[in-house]
Amino acid sequence: ISALGAGRQWSQVTLLLKRMQDERFAPDKVTFNAAIGACARSRRWEEALAFAADLVRARLKADGVTVTGLITACGGAGEWERALDIFGWWNLQPNTISCNALLGAFEQSGCWEKALSLLAFMDAGRGQGRGSDSVSYSLTIGACGRGGRWDLSLWLLSELRCKTLMQTSEPTASPDPRRRWAVAYCSAVRACGASGQWEQALQVLREMRWEGMGQDRPTFNAAANVLRANGRWMLALGLLEEMQASRVSLDVEAYNEVMGSLLEAEHPERQWLQSLGLLDEVRKRHLSPTGDSYNAVIKVLEAAQKWAVARQLGDELHVLNLREADVLAPPGRVAPGLSERLLRHIARALFPAGSDSSRGITGTPRRKRESESESVVVLPESSAK
Repeated sequence: ISALGAGRQWSQVTLLLKRMQDERFAPDKVTFNAAIGACARSRRWEEALAFAADLVRARLKADGVTVTGLITACGGAGEWERALDIFGWWNLQPNTISCNALLGAFEQSGCWEKALSLLAFMDAGRGQGRGSDSVSYSLTIGACGRGGRWDLSLWLLSELRCKTLMQTSEPTASPDPRRRWAVAYCSAVRACGASGQWEQALQVLREMRWEGMGQDRPTFNAAANVLRANGRWMLALGLLEEMQASRVSLDVEAYNEVMGSLLEAEHPERQWLQSLGLLDEVRKRHLSPTGDSYNAVIKVLEAAQKWAVARQLGDELHVLNLREADVLAPPGRVAPGLSERLLRHIARALFPAGSDSSRGITGTPRRKRESESESVVVLPESSAK
């Protein structure tokens, strides 16, 4: 059940539980908690509540894992009111984990006022098992950002920094505990970006470096996304160079954000060489370009009226989509002729219109269908394999 939940196969969990009951195996609390957790990962809050009802009917007592799973399921689906009701229904002592689950529900819906109240409740209960931690502050910062209160997000980040400095002075503190707050900085950058405050987002990134928090790839990617949304393509390029100089392990998402920012430039048609250079750099770093990578570059090329290059990249993108569909399709459900279409499209990319396309890849003549004018590439058996 846990494995199915990790794969977001919540429907299979229901069938598996039914099979257990058919074979006269009585599910216990651990089984029901695993089923509720599986629904929480897929944001299926109604099914999670149904499993909780089955748990009660089986005369089993819910615990903190049960409540946390139900709150997470409801919060992930935007049902923060139900999550709050569940938090108060069960006669259980709140702890940091269950409170953070409720904060996640508030963050998902942008309920910043309720998130601040709950954070204060957690701080007041320090020493009673419900004290706040870095996750609590990160979720509250995110809630304020979604609610348009980027100023409160920055205030919470400063409060967290003060707590971090106090903890580093304790003899029992870890050698570098401030690295644990990197998620909070990333949430603050996103909070500023949600309100269009790109200058403040860059300031948070600078403060992260000044405070010795290390260089964090998700935070850099979030800052690049903010610059892209505000049309600051030159700053996005500079940020990418800074990431390279800081030896941050780049991923394709960072390049996608920068390539997308070129499309938001005032004159995107002037950036087509820059865009192609970034795509080439992705390949040189042995990263796999995604559909977003190709689409961003193709749009810049079309704006510059570089139709031939755009058409070539479009062919590569189409081959990529067919290959992903061929590989990711479940066994036995691959569309008939998909591999044949893939080979045919590769052949069209190799032999464009106007070339000697009367012969196939192997030099043998192509067979023409009686009812269609489209040619099919004839490959020898070894090449087809």
